[in-house]
Amino acid sequence: MAEIQHSQIKSKLIELVVPLVEQSDILAAADADKEVHALSRSMAAAAIKILADVDYDIACAAIVDGGKDNGIDAIHYDAQAKSLFLVQSKWSSSHTSSIASGEVLKFLQGVQDLVSLKKTRFNEKIQRRWSLIDDALKRLTSVRLVIAYPGSGKVDPDIQEKIDDFVKSQNDTSELFFFTPVTQRELFQHFVHEAAPPQINLAIRLSHYGVVESPLRAVYGQVSAADVSSWYKSYGNNLFAGNIRNFLGSSEVNKAIETTLLSDPGHFWFYNNGITIIAVGLKRQAIGGHDRSVGIFDCTNVTIVNGAQTVGTIGRTLPGDESAAFLQARIIEVSDPESSLGKLITRASNTQNKIDARNFVALDPEQERIRTELLIEKVVYEYREGEPLESTVDGFEFI
Repeated sequence: MAEIQHSQIKSKLIELVVPLVEQSDILAAADADKEVHALSRSMAAAAIKILADVDYDIACAAIVDGGKDNGIDAIHYDAQAKSLFLVQSKWSSSHTSSIASGEVLKFLQGVQDLVSLKKTRFNEKIQRRWSLIDDALKRLTSVRLVIAYPGSGKVDPDIQEKIDDFVKSQNDTSELFFFTPVTQRELFQHFVHEAAPPQINLAIRLSHYGVVESPLRAVYGQVSAADVSSWYKSYGNNLFAGNIRNFLGSSEVNKAIETTLLSDPGHFWFYNNGITIIAVGLKRQAIGGHDRSVGIFDCTNVTIVNGAQTVGTIGRTLPGDESAAFLQARIIEVSDPESSLGKLITRASNTQNKIDARNFVALDPEQERIRTELLIEKVVYEYREGEPLESTVDGFEFI
């Protein structure tokens, strides 16, 4: 597995990061050496993106790798957190290796020279940042020493001891220096997270709503079909990430929903079963006070666990952002949507369209793990029943 993950990390670095990395100083190198340099710099940028939570372009701008870099490959200062990130990275073709001891010792010496303001010991890339470094060292609350490598091996115990001793020597009066390795595990999980469906947060407007406080907190009321349509247009089938299947497209039930929506929108609420939403967080906005005629609820990490066919049909049917149709919605706060309770709500809520045993495979967390890991290779695995794969997409379905 480590070998596969190493290969996937390389592919994602080449796809997402290498094109943003400055390489003018390594163009004359042999192709193999140039690739190693580019991948090493890309890992430094990826480490900053992971730890400092910045965009790739900012992370790549932090790269200072080159001749006379004194073992420091990237420097990033987070002014808001007052944290200085100093990174050393090294690409290796081995999926089991760590980082060479000599590289780490060189890095520690470089860090010592940097905090001692020995400017002449560094290359032009670092010297151009010297005013930022000088200012950061006067203001910072933490220095993050980061070593990044793509292998699954641990840092050699003797070298780890030297790192710990160095950090301890710098923290003789206060906790300022911290060491963080970014290895195959962190890099792979980062790219899995990048490939996963986005977290969806919605501000949901409910009319004539009610509140349930126990055993779970929930609200229920009428939601505009126009609002529901806007959700689907923005997020598509990602709205149903926790459901047992996606929007099925054309079906007998969905055609009936479409007919009512277009021909008798005023009575849509009476004919439709409504939708059920699970949200990790649920908070009412202050607008409206205690009047329950209208309320706006901030819902975080939303998934629609019942009503995918209604939502999909509305999203595909309504041409604009206006409609006289309303439908019933209930929003249940479940802090862990992957819990057994969240899955029981999903299972119990799905009765509108015919359900067979295959649909409940969607509640198996292993299927989602396989799907997101395949997305790293741009392979689509569709295990929820729904629209067929596009002909231009590499992938397969659960049968």
